[in-house]
Amino acid sequence: MMTEQERRRASWHDGFNRAIGRTTIAEAIARDLASNLFDEGFSKRAQQILRSTLLFRHEWGWPELDEWAGRFSASRRWPEIWKNYADAYRAADDNEKRSERIALLHHYLLFAASNAQLLADFLAGQQSGWSQRRLELRCTEDRSGAIEKSIAKTFQKLIAAGDYSQLPPFFPGDRTSLVSIRIGGPHERPSQ
Repeated sequence: MMTEQERRRASWHDGFNRAIGRTTIAEAIARDLASNLFDEGFSKRAQQILRSTLLFRHEWGWPELDEWAGRFSASRRWPEIWKNYADAYRAADDNEKRSERIALLHHYLLFAASNAQLLADFLAGQQSGWSQRRLELRCTEDRSGAIEKSIAKTFQKLIAAGDYSQLPPFFPGDRTSLVSIRIGGPHERPSQ
């Protein structure tokens, strides 16, 4: 039987692996990154680890990022967190592009891992008896989250119905998070 720490680590790695699987980063490099990022989280050191590993030493691609960049460029609407990347996307400087890609990748990997961990905590809690909770998606409350809200809206019904096959982030840089809400609790809001 897994300890609580082992279960949390395993769920974090599941989310990380799902996200990194959307890149062309080699498996051995991905394993090293996973162990370093689990320990470092959202710290500056974690970004430095990613940057030093991916900026010049290894070739890698991110087809999903390229697809979304094309969509956002065509619509001329960029999510807030993409503002720097949008400039780099249009720039000729490949090092600047790579650096911004790495910053988005750091955010993406950690959001995916954190959301997977929250889902595992929620499901473990349901098994142990606190079933008076539900999951919902939360986007940033500021105006800059309009793109995220419109994309997350398509997934909210799945989450509400207990289908957890599509977890945020829904695109690179998405700030949508899973939250566990106590049914009838003081922080409950009507589902959207």
